[in-house]
Amino acid sequence: MDPQIMLERYKIPAKRRDTAAIAIVATRQAAHEKILSEQCNVLYITGAHGPSRERIYGVVTREYIERSYRV
Repeated sequence: MDPQIMLERYKIPAKRRDTAAIAIVATRQAAHEKILSEQCNVLYITGAHGPSRERIYGVVTREYIERSYRV
């Protein structure tokens, strides 16, 4: 990559959130526990798609989990 074209991503204004991965087969309780243990705001949902090919299926936020699930 051309060094003159490289962007300094953290200088771009954006709303950044701490993230962690969770398996597509995880329960809401497992997601809630992961959010708490990783102290993050967003989980990205992963799963295998074909032979050893990891795929991201989507994201779920702390707010959504806490609204939809009560421990």
